[in-house]
Amino acid sequence: MELSQQQELFISIYSAGNKTVTAAAAETGISRGTAYNWMSNKQFESELRTRQNEVEDVAYNRATSRLGYIWDRLEQQSDPDQTPSLIIQHKALKEMFNMWLSMRQSNKHEDTLRRIEKRLGIS
Repeated sequence: MELSQQQELFISIYSAGNKTVTAAAAETGISRGTAYNWMSNKQFESELRTRQNEVEDVAYNRATSRLGYIWDRLEQQSDPDQTPSLIIQHKALKEMFNMWLSMRQSNKHEDTLRRIEKRLGIS
């Protein structure tokens, strides 16, 4: 199945992860029913999943990179001789890791990372 320009556009909009099927369909200029009909086609669904996985992989790589940056900043801002700062680092890293795990299952990678950085005063 060769994808039409509208199908390609729908896949691009929907696979970004921040729009519902209805919103992506409206932005594409098709009905919600048409979008669901396309999504029931195995070849279309396969292309959509491939694109969604690509978007998720990019977000995963960015999240991993940013978590490393946040950890480096935490190490720079603390005095290793102060036990309270080590406890704070541990709690912050644990929170970041838990958020990172939940991000892997959602499409809100960037927003979550920005919230982490804001909480830690790393903007």
